[in-house]
Amino acid sequence: MKPELVIAVGIPASGKSTLRKTRYWDYLIISPDDIRKNVFGVEYDAEIEKDVWEIVFNLLRSNTMKKGNIFFDATSISKWTRKKIIKAVDRRKYNIVAHYMPIKLSSAIDRNGRRKRKVPVEVIRRMADRLEPPSKEEGFKEIRIGPSRSNAQSGGISPPDGTRCLIR
Repeated sequence: MKPELVIAVGIPASGKSTLRKTRYWDYLIISPDDIRKNVFGVEYDAEIEKDVWEIVFNLLRSNTMKKGNIFFDATSISKWTRKKIIKAVDRRKYNIVAHYMPIKLSSAIDRNGRRKRKVPVEVIRRMADRLEPPSKEEGFKEIRIGPSRSNAQSGGISPPDGTRCLIR
């Protein structure tokens, strides 16, 4: 069976990083936030973004050669961003999966206010407005929807398959 590249999709505070810890804990994690923090010692700085993403894509390309499961932990809210991520991987060797984390904007803003590393509310609003849900036409073999157990406790709806899914 081919390994997976799982691309997280969701606005800040939708639960992507929690999902990585609870469901994808045994996958290799590639995260721009981790690069910013561990390589550059900052949470965000527009001046280093080009360098951050260069490192991210180099890590993605080099680790797909090893053929292990990878979780890409970033907002990935636009089709354009996801296209660049998918293009960096040999699709013949990987199953490309989107894990979409929809959430009500008010819930994301509330959760953001309770976490240590806060994203400015105007950034969350702007990202929510620009969010393009993933589609199979982008090249995904599968689209998973829904939060981890910890997110499911914050409310939402249950689709017919029983997956908990928060909506915007």
